[in-house]
Formats: sequence, C-alpha cells, structure tokens
Amino acid sequence: MSTEEIAAPWIRKVDPRAHKRLFCIPYAGGGAAAYRGWTDSLPSTIDVCPVVLPGREHRMGERAVPDLKALALGLAQALRPLVRRTPYAIYGHSMGAWLAFELACILRRLGLPPPEHLFVGARRAPHLPSAHPPISDLDRDAFVAAVQDRYQAIPEALIAKPALLDMFLPTLKADFGALDGYRFTEDEPLDVPITAFRGARDQLVVPEGSRAWAQHTSGTFTQHTLPGGHFFLDEDRDLLTSFLGRW
Repeated sequence: MSTEEIAAPWIRKVDPRAHKRLFCIPYAGGGAAAYRGWTDSLPSTIDVCPVVLPGREHRMGERAVPDLKALALGLAQALRPLVRRTPYAIYGHSMGAWLAFELACILRRLGLPPPEHLFVGARRAPHLPSAHPPISDLDRDAFVAAVQDRYQAIPEALIAKPALLDMFLPTLKADFGALDGYRFTEDEPLDVPITAFRGARDQLVVPEGSRAWAQHTSGTFTQHTLPGGHFFLDEDRDLLTSFLGRW
C-alpha cells in the first residue's frame, strides 16, 4: 500500500521524492483550500501537505468531529508512515494551531519522530483561558452572528444562500464545539522549536497570548507579528511562507 493510500483521507497527495514535508492544518471550517498556492511560495524541496479534516471537501460525507484531541489522534494514526520516513514540520492556523500542538504531543507519546519545527498562527497558547464566551451552543442565527462578529469568516455570498449555508454550518459548529470543549493537559514541554505568528490587526490574539507559546518548548522559541488580521495566511502569504521556508 502506498503512503498516499495509508494517509488518506487526511492527506490527499504526497510527493514520495520529497526531502521534507510541511503538514498544514486549517482553521475552523477550513480545508486544504486554505493552503492553495503555498507550493509555489515555498522551496521545491518542501512537500506542502494540507490536512483535510472530516466534514469538508472530499470528506463532506463524514460527520465533523467536535473533539480536538480525538481529531489529533486520528491524524496522528494516519501520519505514522509519513513521519517515520521523511523529516517534517507542522503549521496550524487558529483552531489548527491547537490541533497541531496536540498532534505533536500525541506523536511524542506514540514514540514517533517529532517534527523538526512547530509553527502556530493566530491562536493564543493552549494553556491560557479564553477571554470570550463559548458560541457553539448558540442557535443558528446567533451562532452565525457571533462568528461574523469575531472573525468575519463566513463569505457574504454564502450567507446570502441559506441552503448552502446550512450545509456548511454543522461542520463549522462542530469545529467551534472542539474549541469550546478543549482542555489543556499539563505535560513536559515539547523538545521541538516553536514559532508563533499573529496578525497586527487581529484583536483576538494579543501579543502576550502569542508569546506564551514559549512555555511549551524546551527548544528555541520565536514570535513574529505580521501586518494582517486574523487571516494573515491569506493577506500576508508570501511573508508568512518566507519564514516557513527557512526551516
């Protein structure tokens, strides 16, 4: 069985000739499309491997999983053959940052090779409490309003088509349920370098929250503030990937 088949459906395609891989984990409601174009922005030696979580893109037929640690465990099992064979790093954005962190912790517990670098963006360190109330249990309209108020994450074109929006909302609600229900478990810091990114216009991730990721590594820690907002991976893609490409 090929590595592509083993990693499916979490990773659609890998380059078997890759020198190293960058696993990219999306934000709430997002999929592999969030990392479209990254292959062109990063060195050719890096195989960009976007992660597709249940409930989106080619996994639309699956129920989304409202449990961050369960998602991380499923992803870790799928990545076993890939992380054994090729050096790799992980980038996670917003919800994906916590998922990337939990993934690295599980891979350590499984005795698998650790990432050479953990990149986390647009999320406060996992041990810090939220400054905002949970929203995953709100009714439909209140939930949509809350997501838009915090993130402006749902395109207006989608909001204008209620039938399509209703197809998308169960996955988005499950993702926010995973965030609302997440509880950090105290453990030894990872022996992995961590770089944290935040957007200068992101009101949800304050500088102190981003810098607090430092306590989760016994290795080097770096923090960068990019010009954009919460979705700086779109606004500042070239600048962000210029940092990632130096790993």
